[in-house]
This record gives sequence, C-alpha cells and structure tokens, in this order.
Amino acid sequence: PTAVSAITSEHVGAFIEDQLARRSPATAKVRFASLRVFFNWLAAEGEIPASPMVRMRAPKQPERIMDIPSDDDIKRLLVSMRGDAFVDLRDLAIIRTYLSTGARLSEVAALHWTADPATNDVDLDGRMVRLVGKGDRERVSYLDAKAVKALDRYVRRGRRGHPDADSEWLWLGKKGRLTYSGISQMIRDRAAKLGFKLHPHQLRHWRADKYKASGMADGHSMALMGWRDPGMVRRYGKQNEAQRALEAARRLPDDL
Repeated sequence: PTAVSAITSEHVGAFIEDQLARRSPATAKVRFASLRVFFNWLAAEGEIPASPMVRMRAPKQPERIMDIPSDDDIKRLLVSMRGDAFVDLRDLAIIRTYLSTGARLSEVAALHWTADPATNDVDLDGRMVRLVGKGDRERVSYLDAKAVKALDRYVRRGRRGHPDADSEWLWLGKKGRLTYSGISQMIRDRAAKLGFKLHPHQLRHWRADKYKASGMADGHSMALMGWRDPGMVRRYGKQNEAQRALEAARRLPDDL
C-alpha cells in the first residue's frame, strides 16, 4: 500500500527482511530507525492513529572486529609524507590531526581556518581543535605536539601560497576545498601505495585503543571522542580488546 494509514507492521517487517537480504545489517538498521522516526511523526501529527512499529524491534547488527592499523604501518605512512611538496605538508597535517584527536571524517573535513581566532577551529598556541560532531554538538579535542608542528608547517609553508588561501576551509585541494571524500580517498591511496588498506574510521579506532590502553577514564574518553552513550566506550573497547589480547599472547613464552 502507498497510503500511510494502510501500512502495517507486517509491511514494515517485509521491507526490513528485503533490506537484510540485499543490504548490510547496518544499512537495514539505519532504515528501520528512519522509518520509526517517520511513523512517530505521522502519529504525532494525527495522520495515523498509532505507529505500526510500536512493538517492533530493530534488526540485530552482528558485531565485527575492526582492524586497527599497526603502529608500524602508521609509522611507514608518516614517513612517506616527509616532503616539502604541498600535498605532503597537507596530508601529514591531516593524518596527524586524526591520530591526535581520533575525530570523525566529517569533523576533520569541516575544520575552518580564518584570520579571526573567534571563528578559527584550530588553536595552535593552545594545542586545541574545535570539532562539530553528530547532532551539531561541539566539543574541544587535544592536539599533541607533532600534530601542532605538522599543522603549523602546512599553514605557513603550504596553505599560505595556495591560490585559494583566502578560503574559510582549512584543507585545500587542487580546486578549492578538499572535501571529506577527497580526504578519505587520499588516506586510502596513501596506504595502498605502501601495501595495506586504511580508511579514516580505522584511525578513530586506533586513537580509542590508545586511550583505553593508557588507562584513561571512560568519561574522559567520551569527552574527547564525542560520545554521549557509555556503551560506545564498551563497544570500541570490546572491538579493540581482541588486538590487545593477541599482542599479549605473542609476548608469552612457548609452553614446551
């Protein structure tokens, strides 16, 4: 049926089953959540007497262990960008920002750089960066000394001489702003040339793992990573625990 008043839980269930058959569980779960919001809105507006999804449960999403890039691979990636070319200065600053903050791809891509400190997202003197995350929530994250150095070199020696230096966006490409898709592709291409796979979210897991391994309090990790749900600490910790367990096992002496 195309009339919202005629849609039942069976129709929604059939749609979700179809999504699970053709799409990933994560996609099916997102579309389930979107439908729930839509039907709740229809009920609140009086378009339907009640949402057909009131008693429906979201499809389960199987847990997958996220591959965390090894420290050796990260070091090789950093070494590959030791140059004075614009792309090397820029890409090193981007990677260092990810490694220091564990920020999301969209958050790093949206950073602004202006002459006005009030509107500038990066404070090199204060070693801080202002990030805008999900739900338009703003937070401040820490920049370590190496990230500050890389950002300073990019701004002074790379960005300043760029044709679009007056742009409000921190990251610049050949034609204006370097978008989030451009940043993602850069990271993938850089890693591929070195013989391994890497995408931005793995760098977020890498940072979360470092926080966990250091014994940082969960509340501090949540503030720095932009999490509101304590379950995210457990989720990332559980995913990263497998890698730490393997590393601990490798350090054990042989039994025989």
